[in-house]
Amino acid sequence: MHFEIIKNSTIRISFQYPSNWENNIEGNETYLFFNENYGSFRFTPVLIETTTFQIDKFLNDEYSEKKSLQPQWEDYNGLKFLHYLEESEGDENTIIHYFISGISSLLLVCSYAYDLSLHRTHKINEEILKVKEILQTIKFININKNG
Repeated sequence: MHFEIIKNSTIRISFQYPSNWENNIEGNETYLFFNENYGSFRFTPVLIETTTFQIDKFLNDEYSEKKSLQPQWEDYNGLKFLHYLEESEGDENTIIHYFISGISSLLLVCSYAYDLSLHRTHKINEEILKVKEILQTIKFININKNG
């Protein structure tokens, strides 16, 4: 399924997600996509209003801060993502994979959360591959890439 987010007059984001996933909006910034049995994917684009924000510095700082979680750099369609996983702070029975990226003044935080009992199962590995396929389809339209 195709999904498009319009942040303002200059930023539009589009991507594809599995047709068997439901979607909903959480709060003002987060878009939720889920399969009831296997977890939920959250897509949160945040426009940073300060002129001093540098996405590369932010990602490198985040990498350093999460060093104990063995973060990895991953590339999806030319976009560099920081990927790591951790247990949910509010629910120790939930595992969350974070995929953090951005471009210019737009920070993109994606996460995939699922029950700990599913960790490292064949089915959850298939769902994580679907998340990575979503990341591969992200397109930014009308955005200043020189930020």
